[in-house]
Amino acid sequence: MTHELRIEDALASDDVVIQTPAVLDRHIGKRRLGKLIDKPRHPLTRRLLECRLDIEAGAQTRVAEDE
Repeated sequence: MTHELRIEDALASDDVVIQTPAVLDRHIGKRRLGKLIDKPRHPLTRRLLECRLDIEAGAQTRVAEDE
């Protein structure tokens, strides 16, 4: 059985089990990640979102250093 849920719906969900993997989805860009951090989130979701933002910032720094 396959369940399909749009990423927008997953991010808006009140269910932490649905919302948390959505913030890790690679289809969510840096700009959108920055907007998500300002909204109330479950502590697990917030922590993973912060980690993802840190990783994105580090990846950007490494690309700039390589150029």
